[in-house]
Amino acid sequence: MIHLEIIKSITDCYLGFVERIYNESFSPDERRNYAELADLCENNPRHTFNLIVKGESPVGMLISWRFSEFLFIEHFAVDHHLRGRGIGKEVIRLWLSQQFLPVVLEVEPPIRILQQRRIAFYEQLGFRLWHVDYVQPPYSREKHPVKLLLMSYGDIDVERRLSEIKRVLHTEVYGLEGDVLPL
Repeated sequence: MIHLEIIKSITDCYLGFVERIYNESFSPDERRNYAELADLCENNPRHTFNLIVKGESPVGMLISWRFSEFLFIEHFAVDHHLRGRGIGKEVIRLWLSQQFLPVVLEVEPPIRILQQRRIAFYEQLGFRLWHVDYVQPPYSREKHPVKLLLMSYGDIDVERRLSEIKRVLHTEVYGLEGDVLPL
């Protein structure tokens, strides 16, 4: 049975697993440094780190942000050894059943098969792909912006509210002050 365990501190018992899956699942430009991730878990009430547990073992993670008008899934990953077994769909369905706000997430454009499959995965769960101009700001000075697309679940018109969504994500998630990247 799958359940989500909210982690407020990435302790030694989960440290190796979380660090490994985070680094394996996301390119350097699509993740923050690990110390910053740990700090967010402990100190930012908008940020939620869900450890995905099957039985007694961690099998993945879902990192989200709660804002007044929508939720944002920043990172979602299942251990690559366990992919293709329906765990991801079970987790997203479970997580969505516990939410009361629309959800927004970022995905890579569907250029390669893996990105096409990822988009199809979310579409099968009821998400909508929006073809809007969007760039993920860099997590730090050493990293690069990433051209992405947005997907949503629930009652949110991303096209109409794009500038508001970008402003919230850029300032709250990526820590940008002012208009560092064009909205």
